[in-house]
Amino acid sequence: MGRKVAFAALGVFVAILLVVLLVAKSGSENKKISLCRSEGCKVTGESMVRFLSRDNNPCTNFYEYACGKYIFLDKPRNHSVLGELQGNVVKQIKSLLSSSLVRSPVPVQLASAFYKNCLEAAPYYAVKWIEEELQDIGQWPLAASEDEEITDESGGGEDAEPAATWVDSVVKARSDWKKNWIIGVYVVVNPKNKSKYILKIDLPEPDPFWDNLVANENSTQMEEKIAEYKETIKTTANKMGRKRDAVDTELVDSLVEFEKKLASARKQAKEKKQEKFITLKELVESNSEQVIPWKTIVVDIFNASGVAIPESEQIFYDHNEYYQQLEDILKNTNSSTKIVNTYIGWKFIQTFGGELNSLPLDEKVRTDHCLNKTFQYYSHALKRMYIEKYFESASRIRADSLIKSIKKYIVDNPNTLSMTTKDREMRTRLKKKLESVTTVIAYEDWISKREMVEAFYSDITDYADRKFLGNIVDAITGQSYKELRKLRQKFQPPISNPDIPSVLNLDAYYEQDRNRLVYAPGFLQPPIFSVDAPLPINYGAFGSWAACDLVFAFNKNGSEIDDRSAKRKWWTSKAGSSYSESVRCFDEVYDPIIGYNNRSLEEVIATAEGLRLSFESFSDLVAKSRDVRIPKHVKNLSLEQIFFVAFAQVYCSNDKREQKVVNTLMEKYTPFLDAFKCKKSIKLRKCRL
Repeated sequence: MGRKVAFAALGVFVAILLVVLLVAKSGSENKKISLCRSEGCKVTGESMVRFLSRDNNPCTNFYEYACGKYIFLDKPRNHSVLGELQGNVVKQIKSLLSSSLVRSPVPVQLASAFYKNCLEAAPYYAVKWIEEELQDIGQWPLAASEDEEITDESGGGEDAEPAATWVDSVVKARSDWKKNWIIGVYVVVNPKNKSKYILKIDLPEPDPFWDNLVANENSTQMEEKIAEYKETIKTTANKMGRKRDAVDTELVDSLVEFEKKLASARKQAKEKKQEKFITLKELVESNSEQVIPWKTIVVDIFNASGVAIPESEQIFYDHNEYYQQLEDILKNTNSSTKIVNTYIGWKFIQTFGGELNSLPLDEKVRTDHCLNKTFQYYSHALKRMYIEKYFESASRIRADSLIKSIKKYIVDNPNTLSMTTKDREMRTRLKKKLESVTTVIAYEDWISKREMVEAFYSDITDYADRKFLGNIVDAITGQSYKELRKLRQKFQPPISNPDIPSVLNLDAYYEQDRNRLVYAPGFLQPPIFSVDAPLPINYGAFGSWAACDLVFAFNKNGSEIDDRSAKRKWWTSKAGSSYSESVRCFDEVYDPIIGYNNRSLEEVIATAEGLRLSFESFSDLVAKSRDVRIPKHVKNLSLEQIFFVAFAQVYCSNDKREQKVVNTLMEKYTPFLDAFKCKKSIKLRKCRL
């Protein structure tokens, strides 16, 4: 009797336990998943279903299952999800630039005026504009007619010098055009005090044509190239209004000889560094003949930007040999001002004169060209304009949170990487490296502050009455004044221009030298990312990409840059051995896609590991979540299935060029096979770093 009661009690206990487990399982599968209601979430679901082809078997061709309906017959063969995102960003920016922006920050208005002037610019205006711009240096002597040439007060005559001296030309080139022609005047970080800037006098900027010729001066083609070069100068003078038979050939010969001497002087002085610190007064006194009037040149260059230079100004001076040779060149050059002005004018025409002639005639090609030109000078203004209209600031927070969750998962789960499984020291080092990785998501913080964007472009004048080429020079002048003013400012890390991440491109990468992840605002758009997208979609698409980028922080290349962005190998020896073994595994297992579409082994490893780490991080998060919301359009898919579809749909394209990559990654990954109940290969090998 007692035994029967005991067995009965045991049976009841087992029954209750089974019920509890079934309820728990049911709760974990159903209670956690609910339908989202936000419009953004619904859109991501609609987008996913639109390309899904359920007629295809996900186990035999997952790419066709995920992207089978991504077909655009009216689009090019290489049309893709990423290309579509890129195109949308460009269309949006063009539309904004063409609209009225009177309430936008001044730099945005300047960018809009620049873009519109570029669209309306006509090549025939080039000559008139160049003539206007060169007025300050007394015209370009090769193009000025005899009655137009301005002479100084010492009298006229054939050898009379123009009223603008060669010093005036050098000063204008440096202060207004940001060009170090003949003389190099720079503002650099002080080698003795990294928190300050210092004025540096060094070699002028290189001239690829002449530097190459001088480096190979014994070449039989040298004279032939110089003859062609002279013809180019004469043709340009002809286009500027001089009749061909009226072009001063002697002046052309003198100009070319002058350029050749400058290149030769640069070549001889280049390899002989002669760095020293001197004052402006000492520099002036060292030049007894005053062939190069250093005080006038330096003072006038900085005066243009409102910076006063006293005689006691410290100068970081280098390559004195070049300037000694320059003095001899100037002393031995007849009509030196005329030659130098001809040289400066020619350099200006070479640099800016082709801007109008290169403008495309085709309307669409012209708009693309003008957008790229606007970006060249107003990249930060364009980004400010774009994020204000199209990018939600909450997306930055959500994307950053997702990246942090993946980093935290890797740190908290050392067994997820072979490198750290049995290496406590490596775990500590990897944690420090991952925690030191910073992110630039969509834009730097200062871009969101109107006053800081306006301050960045404050040196550019309002050029409502200027034409396109004048706009370019005004923008460059603003950049030049900003650089010159740094001399009186504390050191600050330079703001890159054009900006990073780019507003025109879908930048998404790990920047090794600065140990940071970079993502453009255009990249953080559906179907890759949305602030309202459900977890499996954001983790499957953006999370896998971000995790892939993170792998580059600690792979073979990442091992050479430590947590302080210093060049130092930080792996342990045990981790190095483990990594080598893992690489051999990846090399064998993923052989079909190594080299495919130019993918390197390291890129294949990063992509495969990015997929795995994002999925594991996502699964860990789901296990701890009470509620995971999904769009009703994909309610018949499990969370895991949604994750893998989101991953694959990033690579959808008309030409299916990534089909082999996606399918290979999936058929080698056990969680995918489990999610879609695919048959597993007995020989399936698991690789992990």
